[in-house]
Amino acid sequence: MSEAAQRRVDNSEDRSEEGSSGLPECGDSIDPATFEQILEMDDDEEDREFSRSIVYGFFEQAEGTFKKMESNIAKGDLASLSSLGHFLKGSSATLGLTKVKDSCEKIQHYGAHKDAGGTIDEPDDTTCLNRIKHTLADVRIEYMEVEKVLKRFYNDKASKPQLQASLRKFSSEVLDAAGDDTAVVIPEKAIRPVGTLHLTLGVMSLMSAERVDRASELLEQVDLLQMLRKADMQTSQPDAKSDPAGHASQDEAAGSDLVSPLMVTLSSLNSMHAPKRTSILYANPTDTSNRVQPFCMSLRETFEQAGFLLADDRPLLLHATIMNTIYATDRRSCGPTRRGKGLDNRGASEITDGERGHGMKKKKLTIDAAELIQKYKGYEWAKDFRIEKVAICKMGAKRSIDQDGNAVEEYEEVTGRALP
Repeated sequence: MSEAAQRRVDNSEDRSEEGSSGLPECGDSIDPATFEQILEMDDDEEDREFSRSIVYGFFEQAEGTFKKMESNIAKGDLASLSSLGHFLKGSSATLGLTKVKDSCEKIQHYGAHKDAGGTIDEPDDTTCLNRIKHTLADVRIEYMEVEKVLKRFYNDKASKPQLQASLRKFSSEVLDAAGDDTAVVIPEKAIRPVGTLHLTLGVMSLMSAERVDRASELLEQVDLLQMLRKADMQTSQPDAKSDPAGHASQDEAAGSDLVSPLMVTLSSLNSMHAPKRTSILYANPTDTSNRVQPFCMSLRETFEQAGFLLADDRPLLLHATIMNTIYATDRRSCGPTRRGKGLDNRGASEITDGERGHGMKKKKLTIDAAELIQKYKGYEWAKDFRIEKVAICKMGAKRSIDQDGNAVEEYEEVTGRALP
């Protein structure tokens, strides 16, 4: 954490009432009054850009410090461990992360050949190292508790506005291009609303109520927590074999129930087809933990083995669709409606309605998105976006009116499970 941010926290005198921040209950792991001081520095309570940058900066510091601690435990470097404990104690205290702070203080003392309270000498190196090992295991669990709460808090506060702002920016660039001969032009209906963004794992064939019920039961029964644990194992041990149904071994079942939430950043713009003649553009989901892909593959394999997914030999490509021309309102007029690079001036490619000889052939609207893809290379549509649930949904998003009277478009959920 920067010294400037530290001073801003230390010099803040006014405190709001407990709970006014809307921070979820976290027992004695987070001191509400201290954390409230951080939130008071935000200029905008909707995006909370300032406090968010401090908290996520701490996450990076903590992960890096834990790795350094493990390295120094292996080397038996108690002095460095004491210094690292002192460093992380200060950062966690600034945010009011009381349990993490207390455990880091113990590591600081153990590394200085003291007891947990820092009052009694402990000359034996092995004893000090063992105490640090156990305390490091404890502080990792304490850290995961507050990380989960805080990431959920900031995701709830910021992720949807991030996406909405990004989609508005994209829409304004590709829709307000009249008269610009060089602009990429996309029909408005082809741009997907924020409520429809999702990561598809597969398409099901549930042609009866009985199959719908069976698929729903399977989703209710699958051990999502264990799948997340196995994704962790596959990330740290690439050769580890996993049970797609998420069954735990005896040792694993005895482990902690805590796992970090699945967080992704949606970035860049990619094409499902050749960029110069495409109908689908999507954002790429990336996560620093590398757990999302193995978790999703394991979940998909579970439903494949149960016979619910349609056969698909293609590798799983996780993507958040930003544009799909199939949703353009008038598919009969698929030629260029404006000058520019958006609509394919060579004429649209043809696709049939599934059977030859039955009705007219429909033309598929394609665009030349090569320059648009280059322009959005590395662009972040939404950063650290929490994946909240897995769900079985009906095909085709539905339009409705939300509680504020706004028109929204979302997929109709058959059943779903919240992720840990």
